Order: sequence, then C-alpha cells, then structure tokens
Amino acid sequence: ECPRWDAATERLLWVDIESRALHVFDPASGDDRSILFDDRVGAAAPTTAGDVLVALAGRLAVVDLGSESVRTLVEIPHGEGLRLNDGVCDPAGRLWVGSLALDFAPGQGALYRYSTGAGLDRVLDGCVPRHHDHGGPGLGRLELAHHVEARAVGQPPVGHDDVEDLGRGEHLECALGD
Repeated sequence: ECPRWDAATERLLWVDIESRALHVFDPASGDDRSILFDDRVGAAAPTTAGDVLVALAGRLAVVDLGSESVRTLVEIPHGEGLRLNDGVCDPAGRLWVGSLALDFAPGQGALYRYSTGAGLDRVLDGCVPRHHDHGGPGLGRLELAHHVEARAVGQPPVGHDDVEDLGRGEHLECALGD
C-alpha cells in the first residue's frame, strides 16, 4: 500500500502494513528490498535529506536506507487499538497522516500534521474510515488509505487552503533536513 515515487533515487517506496515492512523497489534492477519493523507501517515518504519518513503504528520515524537505522521523530498521542495509516506530504514539506482503529470502528481516528519546525499537530478528531470506493466527500484531494472523511464528529472541516494541493500526483518530499 501507499506507493510513493522517490524521484531523487528513482525508486518506488511502498509498505506492507501487516507484514510490518517498508519496500524499496528499484525498477532498473528489479530489486525489491524489504526493511522490517517492530510494528505496522502505514506510510512512507522520501525526505529532502535522502532518508525515508515512515508512519509506524504509534510513532513517526526516519529510516536511513544505507544502515537501516531508525530514529523516532515523535510519538503519536493515541491509545492502544489505533495505528497510523496513510500519509502524504504537502507542498510545504509537512506530512499529513491519519490514524484509525484496528477494528475500523468509526470516529476513533484522527488527522495529524507534522513538520520539523512546528512538530506534531492533531488537526482533526473523530475521523471515520471509509471503504475503498474512492468516492464521496473526502479531504479535498487528500486521500488516506482506508480514506478518512472530513465529517468528523463535532469538528469543522479541515481548511481548504491546507489540503487543496495535496495528493495531486506530483513528486513531493517531506522537508526533514538535519
């Protein structure tokens, strides 16, 4: 799931959530390298520093593809029974990532925004996972795996300016330099 093209290295990043793996596929050689984690991996995105940002069940971390070392950036303040799911970087280099309940119970998830300078913000509570129909109202052009609807319980919709340019298919990297 969550395929992301890394234009700088000309490799495809994708995750296998239940196998807890980040895959790095090199189409030139046909090699599909797998890096295993101690928890589910919901999303991956290339960074401007050349590493890969991964959304693990309860934290955001950076993976050095050379050494396969993992450095935690931030713990996600959600309880047991939830995990991070899909995420995407916006043109400002911020990562937007959603969470959902392991049993897909409605209203348990949240939408987070992470940036190096500002840290982690919980933008929206009470998110509802949708089925994979790719239809109906969503977060503008932002699509998260098991898509999160903006119709959260008691919450205003996410600002259109924040999500307007997300997920248009152009190459976006998370701005996580040293």
